[in-house]
Amino acid sequence: GKDWLKIKTLINSVVPDPSDKRVQKIHRSLHHMAVKDNLQKTEIEGLRKAQQVQKAQDKAAKAQQKLLKLQEQEERKRLRVKKKEERERIKAAKQGARERKKQEKQNTQRSIQTSQKGKRKASKPITNPVQKKQKRGADAEVGGDAQARDPQPIRTTRGGRNISLPSKFK
Repeated sequence: GKDWLKIKTLINSVVPDPSDKRVQKIHRSLHHMAVKDNLQKTEIEGLRKAQQVQKAQDKAAKAQQKLLKLQEQEERKRLRVKKKEERERIKAAKQGARERKKQEKQNTQRSIQTSQKGKRKASKPITNPVQKKQKRGADAEVGGDAQARDPQPIRTTRGGRNISLPSKFK
């Protein structure tokens, strides 16, 4: 409103007849433009304020989302730790049960063995086991002397061992 009044006074000071239709038309056009400008300025100011409010809300919402995300992460971590502790507790219980069962089994075995032992047995004299003689190589055939039957002399290796021909080649 104030800008339009300034413009009107400026035009009136320049124009000799302010009541002329053309001057009145210029006044109306300038008034219309001044009002339109004023409305646009207020609209822009309102939009700026709305934008600032929206930014503040977005910032608060972002902080809230971040806090919520951190809380969810902590909750998931707490649940993971709880589940891990539960698994370890169950595993330890199973291991303890296995150990107790093994110990009980050993104890029953010992008690059975001691009850089956009974009295002390008398010691027996040590007997030497009879060694069986195995037939070897050329001696395997039944009959007299091997040299009497085989006119060839026995061949020996450089190390002094006798060489005998395998039975499948005889």
